[in-house]
This record gives sequence, C-alpha cells and structure tokens, in this order.
Amino acid sequence: MRVMQKLQAQLDAANKKAKTDGNAWNAAKTKLGETNGDLQKQIDALKKQLAAKAAAMPAAPAGALAAAGAGLPDLDLPLLVNDPAKLNPDFKNLFANLRGIEDSTAAREKAYKEISGGGKYEPSLRVPFGSGSDYISGADNKKIVALVKEAGPDAKFLAVGYASTDESNETNYRLSSQRASDVGKKIAEGLGSEKNVQAVYFGQTGRFSGQKSPNRIVEIWRVK
Repeated sequence: MRVMQKLQAQLDAANKKAKTDGNAWNAAKTKLGETNGDLQKQIDALKKQLAAKAAAMPAAPAGALAAAGAGLPDLDLPLLVNDPAKLNPDFKNLFANLRGIEDSTAAREKAYKEISGGGKYEPSLRVPFGSGSDYISGADNKKIVALVKEAGPDAKFLAVGYASTDESNETNYRLSSQRASDVGKKIAEGLGSEKNVQAVYFGQTGRFSGQKSPNRIVEIWRVK
C-alpha cells in the first residue's frame, strides 16, 4: 500500500512538473512572438526613414551624372551648370533629350532629326579640341563670333561639352567642363550678356564617331 502511495505521489509530481514546464514553454513562445513583432516594427520604421532620406537627397550634379562614376565635385566655372535643375527653363527639355540618346553615331543622327525637327532647337556648331587641350583655335573663334552675330543679341545658346574615352573620368570631367565654359564665355562676349548662355558637361562618349578625336568637342545648340 505504501508503495502504491509513493508511486502515486511521484506520478502527481511528474504531472505537476510537466504542466509547469508546459506553461513556461507557452509563455516563452508568446514572449518570442512579441519580441519578433517589435523587431519587425523597428525594421519597418527604419526602412521608412531611409526612404524619406533618399527622397530628400539633392540630384547629383551634371558632371557626376555624365561620368561613369558618380561623386565628382561641382566645378566653379563661368556659365557651367552643375545641377540640371538650375538650367534655364528653355534648356531643360533640350538637356533631357540629349541625355537620353544612346552612345552611337546612328542613334545620335536619328535623335538629332527629331530634336531639331520642330524648329525650336538647332545644333549650330561643333568646336573641336586637341587631346588634353582646352585651346580654341582662331578659326573656330571666328566661327563662334559669326554664329552669334547672325543669331542676334537675344539668341539663347547651350554649350555642351563632350570627351573622348582616352583619359580618366575625372580628368575628362574637368577638362571638358573647362572647354564648355570657355566656349560659353566666347558666346556671351559676342552677345554682350551672359543671361542667355549656359554650359554643361555630358561626359565621355562615342556619340560622334567610333574614333576618339571627333568626340573631343563642345557642341553649341541654339534655342529659338
């Protein structure tokens, strides 16, 4: 009889322990679920914060956008526009159209017909440069003067600088930005005002030829 009582007591203790352990396990699972829920809320909040910060970031400068590697510094050069948002309203649509052209001669020729077809935009002159040089030749300077004189004092011009692919991104960025700025200054001198003249850098390209030298240019667009 005592043996049976002892066994029953042991059985009751085991059942009590199992019940206690079961309650503890259920409590642990509940706590774990609550913790996971809190962590997910924190993750979602962080995602929203990062998205808001990304949306608030300013646009990259034109030079950095044009180069293969972003992060190039803004350049403080006369008439050079680093941020496309600061372009003259008359130039913004032209800038966007030029930016979207594929990097090939055939794509450029087709796009130029479409861009200039409405009569508002006209690719008026290409000023070539030597490798590593920002020198404007006397002959090209005369062409710029003649172009501006023919267009009249109220004409609007965008100088677009391109580079070949035989130097680093940053070297071409700085050199071709200087070229575009210099051409812009020549145009402004002829107009007698900087109001309707701006310059941008579009980057290394093969848009004008499969060879390198024809891509070392500043292209002058007139906006009517």
